[in-house]
Amino acid sequence: MKATSKVPHLVVAVTPDGEVVLRSNVSPDALRSFGEDLKNIADELEAPLEPGDTSH
Repeated sequence: MKATSKVPHLVVAVTPDGEVVLRSNVSPDALRSFGEDLKNIADELEAPLEPGDTSH
């Protein structure tokens, strides 16, 4: 018997030459939301650290 899963999943891989491979069963809206979250994280990582900040 084959088990089927309805759990949302997103697998993203980047090849050594920079190609992105994506496998997912989530909606386009969920992917857009995830993309926005990634951009926000990148913006936070680029922000200069303040004295005593250990968030990076």
